[in-house]
Amino acid sequence: MARIFYAKDGSDPARTNQGPHIEMETVTAVLGKFETIYFKEPPSINEATNVSPYAAYRHVVIDVDSDEICKRFPNPGYYYVCELSPKECNRLLNLREVLV
Repeated sequence: MARIFYAKDGSDPARTNQGPHIEMETVTAVLGKFETIYFKEPPSINEATNVSPYAAYRHVVIDVDSDEICKRFPNPGYYYVCELSPKECNRLLNLREVLV
């Protein structure tokens, strides 16, 4: 299973939520159409930004384990999903309990 994280801008260690685990087939079918940027380590997005701990999550990151790699997500690591908001990701994956 892949884990979907929502992240805030900046590099604070508390910039992400815990993220639900989602079946890789679902992740690929629903989110595979979006452009992604691959990172080996958890990405810092807009790293120089000083963000309030109360700021909203703005970014979607997919954490893919080595046993979950596939044609669309060929490397273990983190895939930043471009142009997708956490709110829209919740809607697409039918997630209602994930904080945004």
